[in-house]
Amino acid sequence: MNQPMNTLYKKAGILLLFFYLLLYMFPFPLDQIPVISIACDFYYKGIGTIAVWIGKWLFHFKGLSYHESEGSGDTLLDYARIPASLALSAVFTGALLLFGRKKWDYRRWYPCLLVYARYYLGLYMLVYGFIKLSADYGQFSPPSLFRLEKTYGASSPMNLLWTFMGGSHPYRVFSGIMELTGGYLLLFRRTKTIGAMLAAAVMTNVAVMNFCYDVPVKLFSCHLVFIALLILGTDLQRIFSFLLGLKTEMLDYRPLVFSEKYKRVLYYGGQALIVLGFSVLFIYSDFFSPELLGPGARAVKLDGVYKPVLLIQNSDTLVSAKKAPVVRKFILQSQTASITSAADSVWKYRTKIDSVKKILHLIGYPDSTETCDFTYREENGKLYLTGTWKGKVLQAEFTKRSEKDYLLMNRGFHWVNEVPFNR
Repeated sequence: MNQPMNTLYKKAGILLLFFYLLLYMFPFPLDQIPVISIACDFYYKGIGTIAVWIGKWLFHFKGLSYHESEGSGDTLLDYARIPASLALSAVFTGALLLFGRKKWDYRRWYPCLLVYARYYLGLYMLVYGFIKLSADYGQFSPPSLFRLEKTYGASSPMNLLWTFMGGSHPYRVFSGIMELTGGYLLLFRRTKTIGAMLAAAVMTNVAVMNFCYDVPVKLFSCHLVFIALLILGTDLQRIFSFLLGLKTEMLDYRPLVFSEKYKRVLYYGGQALIVLGFSVLFIYSDFFSPELLGPGARAVKLDGVYKPVLLIQNSDTLVSAKKAPVVRKFILQSQTASITSAADSVWKYRTKIDSVKKILHLIGYPDSTETCDFTYREENGKLYLTGTWKGKVLQAEFTKRSEKDYLLMNRGFHWVNEVPFNR
């Protein structure tokens, strides 16, 4: 070979990293655009098919198959995608080193990858930042009545984390602002270094929480931390020299020079379109969602945790709630409901309320064939229901408990605490 081996290894390593990150990040943000996202599905299916083949052939993953994501980012398929992407990256790297070594100048294309990585990380920081600020319907929303009625021991670690984060609106807002700040700083060349530092700190904390509370986004959060450190890599030596060597350092920033005016217009116009366009998209989807503006927002609210005071079963049997309650607890919130029986069996329902006829319609979940109707009446903080449930004709009187009746929701903030209020 005409070039030293260490230079060849360095070039191979950079190319391998280049292709791996490109395969991992692509096609974002195109997959966020409604029409284009349909075409992006073919890419995901292609990578998923290769991942299934490699997972079965190389790692003997039994039962591995391609499937649409159901919320978890740490499925067996997600783990199989990593070696699949590495294998494809190795193939592309080998092909370029053998056939395109003279034409491919990685020193020109690697900075382009860093720009893409900045926007990838920055826009995802905006996604997570906005959904933390989006009223009560985003990530870490305030604990629901269903969650407030659940014991600590019956909660998963992830559920406990969601309750902890959602229990404090100011902390949730603070977390969202930190992510938004890091995201916007990453989108501009002058502020990319401070943005990467903030993103690295924030996402490292997120990744640690994902591992410690078993949140199935471990792979994704680790990649975001890695990308933040990669962006910092160009200025890492200067940062350490400044912090540890107490030397005056200049960050690696060179203003863009455009030979043609239209190129400058295209560059800054495209940047403004991405920044403003995605900001408007996130704000609209998070703050003006159907849950906030749709029919559900104007529906009659019967939200509450209801416990029976009196139950009449099959018209002639008077059942005291303290002796033999057919229904031990009835929870209504956000067009969903659950009924807990005396044996602690739980049935879940979707709800529809006819406020004119005073009818509460329950639709089984996930079995939608199970339905029942109750006529309802509210009076003096109590709920009265009449209807048929599980083949039994019931007349019930319930006492109501709302969110403000829970200590977690009504304790509030206190500057002065003579003793710790740790209950």
